[in-house]
Amino acid sequence: MRYTVFQGICADGHLHDLGEDLATADFTAYATSSRSDGRHDVQLYAEGSALPAAVASACALHGVSLTVCGGGTAEELVRGYLPDDPVELAPGVWIDPLGTLQADGRLILRLPPSLAFGDGHHPSTRMAAGLLAELPLARRRVIDLGCGTGALGLIALLRGAAAADFTDIDPASLDATRRALADHGVTGRVFHADLLTGLSGPYDLFIANLYADLVLEILADPRLTGLWPTGDMVLSGIHVRHREAVIAALDVAGCRLVAQREEAWWCALHALRS
Repeated sequence: MRYTVFQGICADGHLHDLGEDLATADFTAYATSSRSDGRHDVQLYAEGSALPAAVASACALHGVSLTVCGGGTAEELVRGYLPDDPVELAPGVWIDPLGTLQADGRLILRLPPSLAFGDGHHPSTRMAAGLLAELPLARRRVIDLGCGTGALGLIALLRGAAAADFTDIDPASLDATRRALADHGVTGRVFHADLLTGLSGPYDLFIANLYADLVLEILADPRLTGLWPTGDMVLSGIHVRHREAVIAALDVAGCRLVAQREEAWWCALHALRS
């Protein structure tokens, strides 16, 4: 697959709403960085030569004029561009893309830079990993829904989970997860699935680092009880403005909120169904 890279500049007052609109369009292949003038550089990665219409419309709505600044395969694009510094996900748990760290009692994930979400630099991944660090993981059957790089399910496997399924709708994420499992000498099922469609279960640890609207859809799906009858659920990627709606949906689904974390404008939740 070849990608085209688009770039533009977003005013500070529009960046948050642009992110919300891109989330609504189910588009996560973008990056932002701050400028000295208070505005933000935005780069978006399109499969093929054009962005989805909803994404292009969102950029236009928020005054982001896009130009093509490059392209190539995923491997060509990430080489020397994406962050490759070690990142601590949770106490004693690190992502080390280039293999520069010594274990020294730490859990080190060797995840090379890729276009898949989950390199450890986003708060939602770190918060989810922090909640996982507080759970017993041995002998659990895990689903990592919207797995990205597979980092969260991989942590569970490396800490004794009995089995793990990894699903995503992004082929790059599925490829990254397969590589990660092979590189760490563990096995798991990796397959394309759209939310709960195609899952087999039952699971007793449910991980979903997704946007709030997708989390709400999952919690309202009658199939959830059969796939996850009891156990722990770790949810992340939830904007703080949607936290109460997700907590209410957890209550309707028969779950008890155990813990929550917040960083920047994101939150993560740990719920239990018994």
